[in-house]
Amino acid sequence: MLIVDEMHLVLNDSQRTGAIVSIAQICKEFIAFIGTLIKDKKSEKLLKWYKMLVKYTINIDNYLIAQNAVITKLLKSPARVKEVSIEIKKKEWKNLISSEDIELYERVTYRKFGGLKDDNAKMDEHDFYQSTNIAYKICNQKMVEKTKDLLIEKKPKKGTNHVMMIANSYNHQQELTRMLLEDNYNIKLTKDDILLVANKQPKNFIEGILYLDSPDLTNDTVSSKKINDYKVVVTYLSSTTVAGYNLSRLGNIVTSYYTGNIGDKEQVKQRVNRTGQERTIVVKDGKDEKNILEIGLYKIWTGILEWAKNNESTTFDHKNALAQVKG
Repeated sequence: MLIVDEMHLVLNDSQRTGAIVSIAQICKEFIAFIGTLIKDKKSEKLLKWYKMLVKYTINIDNYLIAQNAVITKLLKSPARVKEVSIEIKKKEWKNLISSEDIELYERVTYRKFGGLKDDNAKMDEHDFYQSTNIAYKICNQKMVEKTKDLLIEKKPKKGTNHVMMIANSYNHQQELTRMLLEDNYNIKLTKDDILLVANKQPKNFIEGILYLDSPDLTNDTVSSKKINDYKVVVTYLSSTTVAGYNLSRLGNIVTSYYTGNIGDKEQVKQRVNRTGQERTIVVKDGKDEKNILEIGLYKIWTGILEWAKNNESTTFDHKNALAQVKG
């Protein structure tokens, strides 16, 4: 372990800073002490240190997200996260979308992602938009099915199997909600089973569905009947939407791989994995049984979404995503 006192002395670019940072990078742990972290209003000097504290890629444009992670780290629960990446194989597409959609996808998408376009051919923004939209359309049905599969799994020893679904936008949130209600796969959900997280009445509002901007859905608030015990909460990614909500009553997360800010992606997952999370499962350990605090994180993808899967720890929009796809 490395202990650094008076950390403000190792922020400027210097031989001393370089040496200390190099030592910190090879240590299993380091602790830094400081009374006044920033003395000259140049907080970007912390970037080199923040890079060692988070698992995702940060740069000068998004390093403040890491600062938030440092401040909020103690609020996270000790639950382990069982992360599962679920690929939908191309042979399954015919059961999920129309033949016209499949033909369009193949026409505008590179062969390496299941299309028919030569990998060295030009793919413009419109092609990319069409390709990813169809891929997400395929994922929608599987996201709904996975959510319902989780709801009927054996109940954990403590906590719930209830699900937070993460959509990509307002419209995607509404689309997934309608599919949850209309699809009879495994179980039938009603409007009383579903809660939407939104800071205003959603477009194409589904009458009878409750929406809240900062829901406090915890084991305590449910047991005291301050809020219904919703089986599914559908939220979405956006840095300009809601903040401060708690969904620790839920035990699973179902999502896909999206463009957007890495900070939004990390923060929304922490709505479930935080203090108060009680989902406990029993696992075999030889002849003994162990109680494990665990939540499930299921990421569903197909085709061209492989680029987002391989770059999920990066902040990107459609333009630089397209550049990565071409590369």
